[in-house]
Amino acid sequence: MQTSSLPRERASEQTHAVDPAQDRRRFFLADPLAESPSLRPEEERHAAKVIRLEPGDRILGLDGQGGLHPLVLRKSVRGKLEFERDGEPLREPPPGSAGSPIGWIEVAVPLPKGARAEAMLERLTQLGIAALRPLDCARNQGFERESAESRGPRLERACLEACKQSRRSWMPKIHPTARPEDLRGLLAGRRCALLSPGAERTLLHWSEAQDAGPTVVIAGPEGGFTDQELASLDFATPLVLAPHILRIETAVEAAVSTLVQVSYARGLRSG
Repeated sequence: MQTSSLPRERASEQTHAVDPAQDRRRFFLADPLAESPSLRPEEERHAAKVIRLEPGDRILGLDGQGGLHPLVLRKSVRGKLEFERDGEPLREPPPGSAGSPIGWIEVAVPLPKGARAEAMLERLTQLGIAALRPLDCARNQGFERESAESRGPRLERACLEACKQSRRSWMPKIHPTARPEDLRGLLAGRRCALLSPGAERTLLHWSEAQDAGPTVVIAGPEGGFTDQELASLDFATPLVLAPHILRIETAVEAAVSTLVQVSYARGLRSG
């Protein structure tokens, strides 16, 4: 998974928000700092065989860390694409920083079984999460082979495709899997919302009363947290979304959607 630190910026790189209405197609780069830029192998195959780029076509190369690199295709030979730089790189602000449209929103949740996990992550990426922390709970569903680490390439691909579709330049950070008992230390200093069907306060009202700052949504498995796990999460605020019991992906997507709207509206008012 993409968890690397921000690449070293070139001296000529500009740092400012990029117009999201740019109509260039977007592809992820193999090495953003290479003198001769190239696309990831799967991106190159897609660009050559599906999109069928031709010499002279202009694209944006993404590095997953906020960088957008204008490129022009100079040569295409048997599916091998040769690009040249077509302007200075641009950089969008990191999630939650000054200039970002929404704050830092993180999700800690056990991954649902099978393709549901990739579909969930794809939608969360579109909504704008900054990070996801898979949870290893006593009542997790699925098999060991369905751990986040074993599904890393598929989860990364879901993020890549969602970033391109939503015109987002920052890949969400995927943390190593953690237990609920570990979260107190891992999330110190962040506001934490614990999704709880029996809570008396809604996530919407709670989030509207908060100042801007990093927020983490914690959700349990479909069988619920154990009593011991719940006791370890007493630092988080129990909050409810709806009067019904929701599936994992429905709950976290609804929660993130609520937080994104509140954060985005706050930014529009202050701007």
